[in-house]
Amino acid sequence: MKKNTNLSLQARNRLIRRNRNGKNRKKSPKKEQKDKKSISDNPYNRNSKKTLKKIDLPKNFDLHENTDTTLALMCQFRKIVDKDNPRLQKLNFDDIEQINPSSALMLVAELDVWNIKSNNRLSSNHKTWHADIKSLLSEMGLFELLKLPPLENNSSTNDTTFLKFISGKNSEGEKAKQLRENIERVIGKSLEQKLHLFDGLTEAFTNTTQHAYDKDNSKEFDKWWITASYKQGDKKLIVSMYDRGNSIPTTMYTNKKWFWLDERKNTKHSELIRIAMETSFKNKNTRTKTKEPNRGKGLKQLLDFVKNQGRLTIVSNKGYCSFQVENEKLTTTQQKELKYPLQGTLIEWQINV
Repeated sequence: MKKNTNLSLQARNRLIRRNRNGKNRKKSPKKEQKDKKSISDNPYNRNSKKTLKKIDLPKNFDLHENTDTTLALMCQFRKIVDKDNPRLQKLNFDDIEQINPSSALMLVAELDVWNIKSNNRLSSNHKTWHADIKSLLSEMGLFELLKLPPLENNSSTNDTTFLKFISGKNSEGEKAKQLRENIERVIGKSLEQKLHLFDGLTEAFTNTTQHAYDKDNSKEFDKWWITASYKQGDKKLIVSMYDRGNSIPTTMYTNKKWFWLDERKNTKHSELIRIAMETSFKNKNTRTKTKEPNRGKGLKQLLDFVKNQGRLTIVSNKGYCSFQVENEKLTTTQQKELKYPLQGTLIEWQINV
């Protein structure tokens, strides 16, 4: 503060005290209350006094039949898990009456990452769960992630079997072989397409490592998760693979391979997925950036796995597409834009055994 020679010493001291009091002046009660409320009402704020107590899973936790609700919940859970210090106390499974393996796998992946990043145990009481849901999630390995004791009595009447999830970081042929062997233990060794499954999954693992995550792939949770389920009554096998990395539309936006797509950033995500699939299916001699002739055929091989008796569904970002192959012709059976994004990529194969 500049000295004013026209003021007496006493007047100048009064002015200095007045300025000091102004700087330390308290906010009005209404303003202070409003600021506190804005912090405490945001459960994702590190300074929040309000702890997000639990997440309630919906009655129908199915990516296909209840898409918006399922993805909205996964977005909520992902936001929490992605924090440096994730805060959550409980996952409530009490209301679930229906769940499909792909939705369960996404949940398993987020719980796996939660355990890597957080020392806090998520509370969940399986005694109040529906018997069928309890059995399926126990089979998939979710009980271990929640640190729950194994089931002593299985009272499920469900004819569906979930296989325990497998996860990895790189192109691991042994993991694909392990899944194939697990499937064979449930349905026998009569699966004619097992060679396509083995080769295609190995390629899909490699693609995830190269494209979905950053080049260093250094984080413990930069990996993929895979599982399978078999419904005895319908003789239907479902194989699901999920990663939390960059989505297919995102990688297409930045990959020079797709330069010929005019204004591709304005193209719908489901359309981008369809274009990628059709291009891979038609171009049998596709080469990736590795320049190896045996690479880049993963999508084609995985389509071969469902040829003439199944479908392939890809969900990535806001794109949802299902495909069938009949008589060497690829058909898009369902295509839609999603309300909520899937932050990663889910690939699901359904075949009639």
